[in-house]
Amino acid sequence: VADGANLSQGQRQLLSIARAMVKDAPVMILDEATSSIDTRTEALVQKGTDRLMEGRTVFVIAHRLSTIQNCEVIMVLENGNINESGSHQELIEKKAAILYDFLDQSKLFKGTVEKKDRSLMNVPFVTDSDDLNAKFIKEATAAGFVNLKGHRSVGGMRASIYNAMPLEGVMALVDFMRKFEEENG
Repeated sequence: VADGANLSQGQRQLLSIARAMVKDAPVMILDEATSSIDTRTEALVQKGTDRLMEGRTVFVIAHRLSTIQNCEVIMVLENGNINESGSHQELIEKKAAILYDFLDQSKLFKGTVEKKDRSLMNVPFVTDSDDLNAKFIKEATAAGFVNLKGHRSVGGMRASIYNAMPLEGVMALVDFMRKFEEENG
């Protein structure tokens, strides 16, 4: 066990995080620090790493938004370029604003939730017609926008923009919706 050969990848990650805590370095780099840990253990580790980050500079490289949501500044990199930066809240507000602004001015699509109750993560919307909703979902799916179908009890469409959809994805969805509206409105 001295060489760690009998440890799982998740156990090795936990051991590395523990070593970083003991080291108490002023600068840390956490590269996918919880990628091999189950989500329940990750939540416990996250609480500890949040405390570990206090008073030091920490670079966190992650694909799971839950890993970085408490960071002061998040930079979204793509092909070596910074595409977005801000706090977690700022980034999700920006994405939601783009979609809601389009819905608020659209002649075809309508948001289904009052402004004061709007979610920053799941944006439900409809057209005036179930047939047009179905056509939109079919064409959106063909264009690569999957999982837009609304909840079975509500119908319509729903864009989940929290984790899986980057800013460019929200802008591409709005462009697709604008084109659909021009062709069907």
